[in-house]
Amino acid sequence: MVREPDEWPDPVRYEGGGGNRVGLYDLDALREVRDRLHPRRVRAWSAEEDALVLDRRLSAPQIAERLDRSVDSVQGRREKLGLVMRPRPERDEWLIARTCTECGQLRWREEYRVLGRDRQRVSTCVACMDAALTERTAAAQERTAGTARRHAQRWTGAEVEIARRDDLTVEQAAAMLGRTYHAVVKVRYRASRDPAWLAAFRT
Repeated sequence: MVREPDEWPDPVRYEGGGGNRVGLYDLDALREVRDRLHPRRVRAWSAEEDALVLDRRLSAPQIAERLDRSVDSVQGRREKLGLVMRPRPERDEWLIARTCTECGQLRWREEYRVLGRDRQRVSTCVACMDAALTERTAAAQERTAGTARRHAQRWTGAEVEIARRDDLTVEQAAAMLGRTYHAVVKVRYRASRDPAWLAAFRT
């Protein structure tokens, strides 16, 4: 639409502040002209759209893309309908480095493991976690070595089934079978990776 010059408001003079400023326009008058020349087209919300807006499984950007609306309008509609979204747990995608709580060293982001459903990085670096695991494993191996009466002997099918039980820890299974901690770990690993080897004990 061609804007006629006489439709625009006349410049007004503002007194005070930084002195007289001539040639400035009144913003309210400009908005009034804008709304008259370009009336806003407000699209009413349908019941189907409201149902989609109230779906907690979808984010505001996802709903906005499906409904061809802005993200702000979707968020405003959610607030109007009384839907309060719980803030998501803070993530650390932009983390560059952090101090390990175990060794106190500044480690790069890649030196921390990501665990749990929220994919949060743990506060202990990989080196410290591996060192702690090695220490726990060595202690368990030492405890079971003294009672390993069947150490280095051939495994039976019954022993393999006990070693694979989910309700037993590795150390508990080793104590029941008279085996070492490392021996039970190896059997569990091979049974999960080699179906043919496991089937040989069931025949």
